[in-house]
Amino acid sequence: MVQSYSRQRQESPSREPALRVAITGGTAGLGLALVREFSRRGAAIAFVARGRERLELVAREIPGAHGIIGDLARKEDLHPIALQVTGRLGGLDVLINNASRERVEMPAAARAG
Repeated sequence: MVQSYSRQRQESPSREPALRVAITGGTAGLGLALVREFSRRGAAIAFVARGRERLELVAREIPGAHGIIGDLARKEDLHPIALQVTGRLGGLDVLINNASRERVEMPAAARAG
């Protein structure tokens, strides 16, 4: 099931519309650093993660960022995630696909040899 969380941020007047950015894997490592940096630069952010606890922490830390719980490895989550991202941001300008699994598997050819 895909769910979303966000906290409002104070908007500052600007002549240009905010860049609308979606970041997958946005609750740790590079993804979290990107969420923070794009937010610092005034972008409208939606980030996707599998885990509710870390997603809620990041959503509380970064006002205005929209956290969406979903697993991009699950085909049935893809469309609901896309709908929530575009619905929350009013469209999309940049997608950073940073989601990954933590385990690494060796290719079959390497295991056989």
